[in-house]
Amino acid sequence: MTNFQTDDLPALFLLIGAATTGVFDEASDMVDRTPVCEACGRTEPKFGNVVVKLDYWRGQALMSVFGMFFVTGELRTALQDAEVTGIELQEVSMVGSTRRPERLHRLTVTGSADGPDSWWEPTGDECSSCGQIKRMPTRDGIRSSMVTDDPIPLRVSAATWDGTDAFVLPSAPTTPVVTDRFVAALTSISTKDVHLRPTDFVREK
Repeated sequence: MTNFQTDDLPALFLLIGAATTGVFDEASDMVDRTPVCEACGRTEPKFGNVVVKLDYWRGQALMSVFGMFFVTGELRTALQDAEVTGIELQEVSMVGSTRRPERLHRLTVTGSADGPDSWWEPTGDECSSCGQIKRMPTRDGIRSSMVTDDPIPLRVSAATWDGTDAFVLPSAPTTPVVTDRFVAALTSISTKDVHLRPTDFVREK
């Protein structure tokens, strides 16, 4: 495989992280897990009422709380106006700091792709029922998922990309990949405390 970047494919960025501006309030109800596959016992988190307790907010448009991303109402509007795909936005409640955005929305990334690089490695066989493979992050993958000067690459196979503006790879499920359309909408509001890292498509010859 080789690096491939043409006019018919967007520029890509890894969403490495954003400022942590608070915690989940005790009123949140999101600890339940829903069974997905009886064969392998796989479950997925079930999110109910999410309440974010803001410790401080300094005008960030995109922020994180324990691995979840949240956007302000302004950024939500910018993303929708730009017709950014591959995301779901759900309004959540806020408590805590008196300085807060007017609205806050949980950002869920729904797009998908795959790639030749791996930050998470398989730890078992593929489930014959649901096709899921258990994975765990590698030491280099953990380091590369944070702000660092020498990350290992995380590229996207063009043939596997579903065409959305926000997606995740099975080899790095906690690090969203976003297109320049997403970044343009973000930039129009504020990139304060957001860490983005350029990456590339690859295409098989």
